[in-house]
Amino acid sequence: MEITMATYAVVENGMVNVDATVEKFERDLNAYVAARETESSTIGQHVDAVFEQYHGQHVKMPTLLTMVLNRLNVQPENYTTLKERVEFYVRSNTSSSRDSGKKFVTEKGKGGGVGVVAHLPPKTPKTSK
Repeated sequence: MEITMATYAVVENGMVNVDATVEKFERDLNAYVAARETESSTIGQHVDAVFEQYHGQHVKMPTLLTMVLNRLNVQPENYTTLKERVEFYVRSNTSSSRDSGKKFVTEKGKGGGVGVVAHLPPKTPKTSK
């Protein structure tokens, strides 16, 4: 994922002050990172709240996104952006293996979806007939 940030050169006496411009960009970038970390933390809290409500269960991704977006009080004007950010948060913390060290796991089939690894009962091995 890439972002685009607008930044402007600091001009003094008709000349670009490179050092001041770099300092301004660093301040702007740090503010952006801090805002995204806060946003990610807020998203994480709401994802956790949904999984607490459905403790030990898998939730299908579209359902999970809808529930989290409702908790975030999404508005039509920011729906797409928030949906992408929530989905990015969940997917970046999800694996298809319970042993990956990631917080969430996806499992297919009946009862499948996204689940919190720590909340799920251990998988029972399949028996052969």
